[in-house]
Amino acid sequence: MPKTPTDPLPESSQSGVQHDEHPNYRDGDRRCGWLRLDPVPDRERWEQRHPPRPRRIDLPRLVGLATVGFTAIYFLSDLIEVAQGNFSTDRLALTYAGEAAIPLFVLGLYAVQRPQISRLGLVGAIAYAYCYVFFTSTVVYALVAGTPNYKDLTRIFGAWMTVHGVLLLLGGLAFGLAVARANVLPRWTGVCLMAGVVLVVAASGQSNLARTVAAAVPACAFLGMGIALLHRPDTKETP
Repeated sequence: MPKTPTDPLPESSQSGVQHDEHPNYRDGDRRCGWLRLDPVPDRERWEQRHPPRPRRIDLPRLVGLATVGFTAIYFLSDLIEVAQGNFSTDRLALTYAGEAAIPLFVLGLYAVQRPQISRLGLVGAIAYAYCYVFFTSTVVYALVAGTPNYKDLTRIFGAWMTVHGVLLLLGGLAFGLAVARANVLPRWTGVCLMAGVVLVVAASGQSNLARTVAAAVPACAFLGMGIALLHRPDTKETP
């Protein structure tokens, strides 16, 4: 006798569809043995069984990219100054772009090393970042006032340049030492940063070439930190 629509179909004839796995299935929705697709999907049950993956910011990758990119921009502006001999609008614009990002990625470098890095690293990072907030403001002044070169800029700001130079030295030494002790990033980058800030302060009154050679040392330190972050295993996987 042929089956009528009122006869339930055997479970094996339902093409292997699991009623409780389909997002549109609700208990009691069998009609004549077939699965009835309700026009209103049961999203609550589906989301409970298949929760969405939480989105998160890949901070190490973000900090690594910023450190490498803006350090390169900043050092490029120094090379342009050596080639030109004086300030130019293009050179100062590059310097502003590089210097304005230094406080952000230095604090980011501290954050990605927590909790291994000590409080000395936090103090050093804050001091170093603050100094570049001040130095960035001097670049803005040079752009607006049309200051021709670095010697005139240091003459205008006078003792403020000296004070922030000493603070940069102390902050760089503290942060570099904390990086070397934390052993999250390569230890040589912390040592290189410490040596770099000493050279930068020592060469502050020297020629453009001497100051650029000195600036290359902390630039290498930050490039090393950024590249190390980009090559960490947890930054190679997409979140």
